[in-house]
Amino acid sequence: VEGREVFVIAYDFSVLAGSIGLTGEKKAARVRQLANRFGKPIVWLVDSAGARIQEIASTHAFADSGSLFYEQVQMSGRIPMVAAMMGPGAAGTAYIPALSDFVPMVQGTSFMALGGPPLVKAVVGEDVTEEQLGGSSVHTKISGVADLEVSDDEACLDAIRTYLSFFPSSCQEAPPIRAGGAPMEGADQAILDALPSNPRMAYDMKVVLRAVVDEGDLFEIKPQFARNLITSLARIGGRPVGILASQPSVLAGAIDIDASDK
Repeated sequence: VEGREVFVIAYDFSVLAGSIGLTGEKKAARVRQLANRFGKPIVWLVDSAGARIQEIASTHAFADSGSLFYEQVQMSGRIPMVAAMMGPGAAGTAYIPALSDFVPMVQGTSFMALGGPPLVKAVVGEDVTEEQLGGSSVHTKISGVADLEVSDDEACLDAIRTYLSFFPSSCQEAPPIRAGGAPMEGADQAILDALPSNPRMAYDMKVVLRAVVDEGDLFEIKPQFARNLITSLARIGGRPVGILASQPSVLAGAIDIDASDK
């Protein structure tokens, strides 16, 4: 990520459905510990069926994966944690994104739930698809568990790079400053055009924000969830900033508006 060091844990679905086994979890635990020790971001690429069911009956229940949750809590607020849902993430691997800072999901291939459709059928007798139960549309628009829906794996990796570019490697460092930051061309006129003369009229806050931040570039977090509130990362004068803003155009249905007054 822009020449910076990151630690990566990737589950390979072609090997036992990418399930968590005891040996694999020991490898993952070591990477988590190193990331926390050296203060570097950690990225999970999730494509996994969850904890390996064969190991439940052993002395290492659920692949001895309890340290995962403890270590993620220890890393929280210390280093950036990204869980990219690039395929299924069931049971054990569904907890990883729940405890991470940023969760992109690939449209059409990713899935996140504590159990799959066969379990739902067995327990409640209902037929559901993976997409209906925990697909990217569900988690980016309804539950809010995921932060961004992307079109494919390449777009997912690009989103991770962009997200991490706003943050330092750890809480011990200052945020990275990008040289040459400036508002987009014609920013003043864009603001004037966006704001209506009648204060009762709604407007698109994103137009205003793009006119204020460097190069008109907003990296939205949860853009399809609770759309009346904009949450975004951006830069102003090269410095990373977080933005919270009401979106009047989404709330327009609750406001007395006469379009002829604009």
